[in-house]
Amino acid sequence: MDLNFSSEKLITQRKLQGLSQDKLAEKAGINIRTLQRIEKNEVKPQLYTLGCLADSLGVKIEDLTASTQISLKNEKSPRQLSILHFSALVGCVFPLGNILAPLFLWLYKRQTSDTWNNHAQKVINFQISWLIYLFVAIVLYFTIEQLAFFVFLFPIIPIVHIILLPVYSGILVIKNKLPFYPLTIHFLKYKHEDSV
Repeated sequence: MDLNFSSEKLITQRKLQGLSQDKLAEKAGINIRTLQRIEKNEVKPQLYTLGCLADSLGVKIEDLTASTQISLKNEKSPRQLSILHFSALVGCVFPLGNILAPLFLWLYKRQTSDTWNNHAQKVINFQISWLIYLFVAIVLYFTIEQLAFFVFLFPIIPIVHIILLPVYSGILVIKNKLPFYPLTIHFLKYKHEDSV
C-alpha cells in the first residue's frame, strides 16, 4: 500500500505542534535515528510507524502524504497557544476576565485540537484555583485575628495569578516549553502531555 509519504508534511506538522525530533520520537515510541532518517527521506516509514507518528501528532495518516494540503488555520502554533495564556490578563481590566477570556477562547476553538484543549484547561484550572485561594485567604483574615498580619498578601495573590504566571507561561509556550502553573486544582481534566 503506497501512501505517497511526504517527509515535508511530517516536518511541517511536527513544527506546527512545536515538537522537537526527540519529543516526537519519544511520543511515537520510535528511535530518534529512525525519525531523522524518515525526515531526511532516506527511508520510507512502514505503515505501523507512520500510524504512530500520525497519532502522536494528532493527525490522520493521509495528512502526512503528498496528496493532501495542510490547513494552517486548524493547527496551533506556539504563538497561537500563547494567546490562551495571555488572555488571563483581561482580568486586570474586567472582574473575572482572567477566567472568562480563556473560557470563551476555549469554547470557541475547542474542536481544533487536543493541544488547544489541554492548554485552555490548564489556564482555566489555574485561574479558578487561585481565585479560590484568594477567597479562602480573605475568609481566614476576617475570622482569625492572628492572621491579620497577612494583609500584605492580598495584593500579591492577584498579581501572581492574573499577571505574572500567565505572562511567564505564555513566554514559555512561545519557546516550545511547558507552561508553569503551580498549586493548580484540576477541575477540568486534560490529557497530560510532554509536548507544548
